Amino acid sequence: MSNIVEAEYQVISESSRSLPVIVAEIKTMETTVYRVTLQGIIRIGECLEEAKQQVGHGGWYDWCKDNLGYTQKQAQRFM
Repeated sequence: MSNIVEAEYQVISESSRSLPVIVAEIKTMETTVYRVTLQGIIRIGECLEEAKQQVGHGGWYDWCKDNLGYTQKQAQRFM
């Protein structure tokens, strides 16, 4: 999975920016942010699964709390 996001946009001078142009820019940025956020959440879940296998039975939630500050519920949501 690639963590690099490519985005193309053109900055238009403020005096010539119409409302539809502003809306389009916001929508483009939203899409990029949502995609990057989702990719990050998925990757965190994958890393947590990997760590869980190494920590072993019985110490998982303490490991999450001590090393990441995650509650049991937070770790489960990512996974």
